[in-house]
Amino acid sequence: FVSTVPFRYGTAQVTRILNEGPQPEDAAPLALVGCATVVGALGADLGYRSADRSRGQVERLAEELRTTNVELEDRVQQRTDELSAALERERRLSDSLAELTVRDPLTGLHNRRHLDDELIRMAAYSRRSGVPLSVAVIDLDDFKSVNAHFTHLVGDDVLRTAAQLLASGTRTADVLVRTGGEEFALLIP
Repeated sequence: FVSTVPFRYGTAQVTRILNEGPQPEDAAPLALVGCATVVGALGADLGYRSADRSRGQVERLAEELRTTNVELEDRVQQRTDELSAALERERRLSDSLAELTVRDPLTGLHNRRHLDDELIRMAAYSRRSGVPLSVAVIDLDDFKSVNAHFTHLVGDDVLRTAAQLLASGTRTADVLVRTGGEEFALLIP
């Protein structure tokens, strides 16, 4: 309805009356205040409160999002570090296994498989560069009699000692391998 009494209340006063209730200083009855004005004032006030509340909610949600983002970044970094460490362990294990496939467990020298790979590589280098490549084949004579007379434990010690003596006389570029049994090969570029 429309009031016949001039409107005496501003938005702040209407909001105060609605929030706190009428006070004795509010002389005119609230019924005289136009419904449209009250609703308009109330709507404007609620809009501001809603905007303030929305701003507060947005700020709170933004802070939660920042916190969650930091936590996720930390978790991603932690997982990345864990995966990097696992990959490094896998690489070392793979390298160790690859080395085991080309090493003789008794003497610690490289084995026949390594000789095959190195012979191909060194022969190709020799052809390209013109640097000669020599191959020495070394066999311990009558080694079977050592095993027969003194046991295989003594024979193993003889093989280890022979490998150490041969290795001590090689250069860095030389490749010494145990090809099997009591036989060794030495590639000399």
